[in-house]
Amino acid sequence: MNSTGISIPSLMEATVALLRRGVNDSDRMREQLAREFRLGRDDQDWRRFVNHHAWALVRLQGQGRIRKIAPGRYELAVGDDATPPILDGQPLPRWARVMVSVAKQKNASRWSREPFEEGDLRALWKAGHGRCMLTGLPFKETAVGTGKARRPFAPSLDRIETNQPYSQRNCRLVLQAVNFALNAFGDDVFLAIAEGAIGFREHGLAHA
Repeated sequence: MNSTGISIPSLMEATVALLRRGVNDSDRMREQLAREFRLGRDDQDWRRFVNHHAWALVRLQGQGRIRKIAPGRYELAVGDDATPPILDGQPLPRWARVMVSVAKQKNASRWSREPFEEGDLRALWKAGHGRCMLTGLPFKETAVGTGKARRPFAPSLDRIETNQPYSQRNCRLVLQAVNFALNAFGDDVFLAIAEGAIGFREHGLAHA
């Protein structure tokens, strides 16, 4: 703790509070935290404050409470509807264990080769930074509607070439809703609709 009373634990909790409000840029977080703790750049404790906040971000990531989504940008990793993340050095969460097991069973019954392992799923999670590899959206367990498939934002394992087995080379982690669209119509149709929706929202009928 420094002379202003700012400790790493206090900065951790204040950082989580900012992320709940949607502030995810580390520079913006520091600016708001400095105002909250009444600290200016000319104060003698400024450098220590910056260092403490850096350590707060490191510890929060280590605890799995936040995750880095881009250089200098963070988001909450755990929430009421967040999909439990795959963390280095930690056992796979239940959703991931089920996914690996199902992929193994399907490979064994249809192709009798190329097992899909835990390491393959971890590599896919890292490659997509814990987000859908086609939309960049975070995975969530939010239930929508009353149908059988009620979690459109949950992670789903998509095979790029449907006639090939589950493998790290042939798979990507995508939203469940995206996987449904890909299975029914393929990449080209999904991307055409997604691009059309973005263009329409930005430019209206003039874009059509």
